[in-house]
Order: sequence, then structure tokens, then C-alpha cells
Amino acid sequence: MAKTLNKRLIFSTLGAIFLGVLSSGVYELVKPLLGPSWSGILTVATFGLDSLRDAIYADAAHVFESPLGLGVAVQTLAGVILITGVAIIGYIRATSQLTAPFLARVSYLLLFFGAITMFITASRSTYVNRLARHHSQLETMAAPYLADLELKKLRSEFVQVNNRRLYLQQLEKLQKIISDNHGYPPYQYFF
Repeated sequence: MAKTLNKRLIFSTLGAIFLGVLSSGVYELVKPLLGPSWSGILTVATFGLDSLRDAIYADAAHVFESPLGLGVAVQTLAGVILITGVAIIGYIRATSQLTAPFLARVSYLLLFFGAITMFITASRSTYVNRLARHHSQLETMAAPYLADLELKKLRSEFVQVNNRRLYLQQLEKLQKIISDNHGYPPYQYFF
């Protein structure tokens, strides 16, 4: 019995590793196609309003003020609550003698809207962190070519970013510094 359990554990672990590697490889293949889908998701999240889109870029400038782990923990907790809600509704429907299809439909509808809201919030948070990480990467690449005072000035300008235009201007400055010194700034798709 113990030998069978150990084989199952080993095969399960190897299977999980294989699936992880496979999904990572597939993600890298379709990654270039995801840029436009991010744009679509974030357009829905911002209702197409420029002021809400600008708020995403302003958040990227202030992402270091709030801990990333807290946002991930909240999103994970929201996912657990949604999954638990579906399980509880299923359990109540299975064990209850009462037939309440309307109540079940309303409950599932509320859970569905909760899941959509959570997905949009998670997509927005991920995009904000990608923006901040991209700026940090460019700043690190440009830092050897800047005096300490110039670097402090660029950082000061960045934390004052409050819209997409200012964010992109900041990136253009960093990209120019990198390019002027024969570097190759990485590409990033912007919504």
C-alpha cells in the first residue's frame, strides 16, 4: 500500500511539473498575441474612459507605496470565497428538499459577476505592476549613464506621473538615454 502511495505521489509530482513546463512554454508562444487582449480587458475595466485609463498609469508610479503581496492575498481570498460560494450553493441544492431554481440562478449570477469583477481587478493590478516593472527595468539600464542628481530628478518626475502621456514621456527619456549609449531598451505593449 505504501509503495503504491509513493508511486502515486512521484507520478503526480512529475505530472504537475510536466504540466507546469508545458503551460509555461505555451504561454511564451502565445505571449505576443496577448497584447491586444490586455487592451480589450483593460478597455472593459476602464469603460473606455481616458480618466480611468490615466489612473492605471498613475497607480504604476505609486505601486511601490503599496505592498504587492497584500493585493495578491486579497485576490486569492476573493477567489477562495467565490469557489466556496459555488460549493455551498451546490451542496444546499443537492441536500435540500426545497426546489428554488430562482434563488439558485440569482446566487450563481451574483457569483458570476463577482468572478468577472475579480478577474478585471486582477488584470488591472497585473498591468499596473507590469508598467512599474518595465519602468524600473529601463531605469536600471539607464542608471550607469546618469549622474546621481539626474537619476534622482528622473525618479522624482516618475512619482509625479498622473496620466498615460506623462508615463510614456518618462519612458521615452529613459529609452533615449539607453539608445544613445548603444543599448537596446526592451519592448513593452501599452494599453
